Amino acid sequence: MEIDMSDFIRGKEIMEELGFKSTSTLCDLTKEVKKEDFAKNPEIIEENRGSKLIAVRELNGRLRYLTKFYEEYLLHQKKRRDIAEDVTLIEKSKKTVDILGINALGPLHSGREKLIDFLNGGGRVRILLSDPSSDAFKERERDEELHNDFITGRLREEYKASIGICKDIINFTDFKNNIEIKMHAQPPRMALVISDRDEEHAVLNCNIYPLVKNQRGLMGRHKLNISKSDRKSHFFEYMDRFNELWQTATTIKEIESFIQQNRDKIKK
Repeated sequence: MEIDMSDFIRGKEIMEELGFKSTSTLCDLTKEVKKEDFAKNPEIIEENRGSKLIAVRELNGRLRYLTKFYEEYLLHQKKRRDIAEDVTLIEKSKKTVDILGINALGPLHSGREKLIDFLNGGGRVRILLSDPSSDAFKERERDEELHNDFITGRLREEYKASIGICKDIINFTDFKNNIEIKMHAQPPRMALVISDRDEEHAVLNCNIYPLVKNQRGLMGRHKLNISKSDRKSHFFEYMDRFNELWQTATTIKEIESFIQQNRDKIKK
């Protein structure tokens, strides 16, 4: 069987589209086969591929990924993010929850009650949003909203709604110190909900934002239930991204002012 190289895609292109920074993450998803093995019996390889990407190894050692398996993988990953999956992740958490998003309105709105219960039960929460005054946020606004030469302000209004929900959560947990809310000024690339980050059973949901204009972040690639125990390098690539943003993030003045003005009103 003659293999047509036009049927292949470079690993670098896959990494760019999926937002991988490390080749080890791509390796975790890869099933390698020899060129001659694939040529002799592609049917068996197709039957046994599972959800792995198939890469044919040439004599020079270079991997060439089969486009049809990559497209199949994307179809599997492209299941639209069901916010209920994020709420379930919050509900199952024992110690910590980390949330990252442009405005994180989905998990905050749908998971409000679960977050309140989790915090009142002693859990710790970190929420990281995009700074609406940053150039990165404004660029994302243009990317998602610009049409007929103007933007509607949807992302900015969603951010305001998220801040309101955060205040509500703080109030209904009696202004405890186990929730932190910050904002960052880096270009928003993904949304994350991470459960029990320091535990061996840690798991996360990831939503890579699309690069296509006029599409919401929700319409990007979705990777659900990435566990630390089963997909360690994959898990830490996203966990490290959250931590990098968190280290340079700043507190939100509106949240800080709300706490200072209302903490003393708690009913004893």
